[in-house]
Amino acid sequence: LYQVNVEGVYRVTKAFAPLVVESKGRISTTGSVAGTITTSAYNAYSGSKHWIEAFTDGLALELASQDVLVSVIEPGNYQSHIRRNSVLSAFARVEAAGGKITDKMQKQYEATAAYELTLAKPDAVSAAFMHALFDTNPLRRYVVTPSQEERAFTISTKVKQLVELNQWGPHNYSRNQLVKMLDQAMAEKES
Repeated sequence: LYQVNVEGVYRVTKAFAPLVVESKGRISTTGSVAGTITTSAYNAYSGSKHWIEAFTDGLALELASQDVLVSVIEPGNYQSHIRRNSVLSAFARVEAAGGKITDKMQKQYEATAAYELTLAKPDAVSAAFMHALFDTNPLRRYVVTPSQEERAFTISTKVKQLVELNQWGPHNYSRNQLVKMLDQAMAEKES
């Protein structure tokens, strides 16, 4: 997971960075809403996608003076093979250890596959990449969720984290000060 999501992204980006800088191009990486929030079932995956967030921010600062724009696309739950592949990897580990895939395990895979196929196709994710790569005003982050509920969960989790960041220490902010900061940040993005 880390070889692909961390080392792979880093190595490919750094390998092509000179060409992107020369052409004043753009870099768009694939993050995930799991890179901004974490659930207990996906700690390693979320960790790798949190790294993408940090890498995107650092790279954007590093390349800004060279007129290279950097974005991260953060999809939510769309149709893919990630869940099925995860179950199949677990099966391979069981078999490598001399175990057998049980009927219950096979049913788990079938349920996972059936669930994955109910999810929306990732067309909105492709549209976000197109915007990031070709629009005159690309965004740094594209949160792309298939439902309002998933977006609300993602944003409300970030708000809770903001509250947690503000809980401890001598330099806390009042609600009014936080709202003023939010208003200012939103006004900056709108201008």
